[in-house]
Amino acid sequence: MMSRLGSPRGRRFAASAAFAGDYHSGPLSVIIPFGIFGAAGFVWFLIAGGRVLYLNHRYGDPSLKLINACLFAYFLCRVISFFFIFGALYYDLYFFTGTVGLSLSLNGGVSRSAR
Repeated sequence: MMSRLGSPRGRRFAASAAFAGDYHSGPLSVIIPFGIFGAAGFVWFLIAGGRVLYLNHRYGDPSLKLINACLFAYFLCRVISFFFIFGALYYDLYFFTGTVGLSLSLNGGVSRSAR
């Protein structure tokens, strides 16, 4: 088993993973390179992106209801996976920004309730 503490081979792989910034933990992949303020900015982006997707799902064009629901569910699943299962900022950031961008382009911005 390579992850044993006494194994020189396991230590070498752990050191190379830390050197490459591949921590297999979403929060660590944000906090270590960017610090607490970078993590706060990333969490702000996730909240704002989730709000955009929610508003587009709730108040968007009825013909886009299914795609907006799928984009919102996909975003939530990726966020949960990022924080609790496996995450890497350099890999997942493309999915987060792409999902929000696709929703914005399909709906022509952020949909609001008709007053």
